[in-house]
Amino acid sequence: MTPTIIIGLCILAPAILAFTLRVNAAILFMSLCVGEVLVIFVSNNATSYLSPLYPTGHISFSSMRLFLLLLPPILTLLLMFHSIVGRSKLLLDLVPGIATGLLLALLIVPILPAGLSLNIQHSSIWHNYYSYQTVIVVFGALSSIIFMLLGRQNGKHSRGLKSKHH
Repeated sequence: MTPTIIIGLCILAPAILAFTLRVNAAILFMSLCVGEVLVIFVSNNATSYLSPLYPTGHISFSSMRLFLLLLPPILTLLLMFHSIVGRSKLLLDLVPGIATGLLLALLIVPILPAGLSLNIQHSSIWHNYYSYQTVIVVFGALSSIIFMLLGRQNGKHSRGLKSKHH
């Protein structure tokens, strides 16, 4: 596959999945961030601990990193199925959904198998795309936080606080 197609699939897949499964894409964005934290802090130890359990006795570092990156978003898709109710919320949810895809492309390309990763990273589209990494992260974080704040219920009763009646 060409780098353009791979980057395009990374960008579109989360938005399409969040929209069709009616999953809160803001939480999907945050779960992708959790996946990156797992990649950074857990992948080295997880690879060495889990390799003996693998049938061939070895899990590639790249495979473990992909697994750790994608596990939280996949769990979010499964556990938050139909968490968005209402057409207007669903349409607004496209913004953090696209932001999730933009971030996914930034995070997944460097941890793909070496040949594929280098092929993408040496392309002009990747250089152009990668130059917007700060904008992508800030846009995704802000859109997700704003969407979560807009989506929460208003009022004291929604937080479980009940007034006492005597």
